[in-house]
Amino acid sequence: MTRADERLDRVVGIVLRTGVMVAAAVVLIGGIAWLSGHGQPMPNRHRFQYARQFAQLGGIMHGVMVLEPLYLIQLGLVFLIATPIIRVIVCAVGFAAERDWTYAAISTLVLALLVFSIAGSGI
Repeated sequence: MTRADERLDRVVGIVLRTGVMVAAAVVLIGGIAWLSGHGQPMPNRHRFQYARQFAQLGGIMHGVMVLEPLYLIQLGLVFLIATPIIRVIVCAVGFAAERDWTYAAISTLVLALLVFSIAGSGI
């Protein structure tokens, strides 16, 4: 393994650890804020409630701006989902910097598929 490969592995590891830690911290802060304001209400498990504003990035950001704890939890989950996407970007850039065009192309293809699937989901 070359030095460039080791450096790329180290950067990818840092990206993954940082992404997971930030996501966990944001979810934890949102969870504590929600529990401090709501206690333990009895959930209604007989009816599924889908809130569209939780599925749209604009709605999540608006909720975070007005300091709504559930939106903060959802933002943490968005960070968790974004972490592997950022990893693919780092890998594509790293492989291109190493002039390893095969892996750079594969990483770019994976990134395109990820972006296409997220854009197609309506988020």
